[in-house]
Amino acid sequence: CRFFQGVGAYIGASTVFVLMLEYTAVKHRALVNVLYQFSWAVGYLITTLTGYLIKDWHWLASCSGFLYVIVCIPAIIMTAESPRYLLISKNDKDGAKASLNWLLKLTKTDLDLQHITLRDSTETNAEPSFIVTMKDFWKYRELRVQLVIQMFVWMMTAFIYFGFSFSWSALSSNIYISYLFAAAGEAIAYILMVFPLDYLGRKITLVIIFFAGSVTFLTALMPYEIGAPLLWKC
Repeated sequence: CRFFQGVGAYIGASTVFVLMLEYTAVKHRALVNVLYQFSWAVGYLITTLTGYLIKDWHWLASCSGFLYVIVCIPAIIMTAESPRYLLISKNDKDGAKASLNWLLKLTKTDLDLQHITLRDSTETNAEPSFIVTMKDFWKYRELRVQLVIQMFVWMMTAFIYFGFSFSWSALSSNIYISYLFAAAGEAIAYILMVFPLDYLGRKITLVIIFFAGSVTFLTALMPYEIGAPLLWKC
């Protein structure tokens, strides 16, 4: 059951992430992405506090499922479908306009869509985007190289992140305090990422973060025990 819970949770998280970005203008996507990750950290914090109050994991899982039913499902039902999906994948211009009108009402924006013509890729006799993307990967070697690099970076990031997740209990004799610090640190990190992404760009920010992370990870080689004097033992 927990396996299917994990699969369902990641499917839901990925789908919400895609839907959120398709709602967002390009210039605001970095900020929205950080806010999305920050909400993940807040959920991490709430789960830690809830786990402190509810010791039995059966009841803790039941409470999480209950929140899905009373909060997440109604929220998704009340959310309009992605205009991008309706226009490009379904060629449903009326549905796309209806979704955009819902967004206009939500943001209290005064814009008349009746005199705006929506156009999709099929009107220019273009092939579906997936086929075009696969042909580009086959045609351009640089795209394949960049894909492999990004996959490797993401793999190592996931490796380090979950490696830390399995080790947070070592921070304190109280497991809840340990994970409370972990959630707080994650939330602070997401907040600090907003300005570098906007002003330094993605590439420079990644280089700085990975370099700083590499330096701090080297401190793990120091044979130090909690409560012992902070001295390097040769």
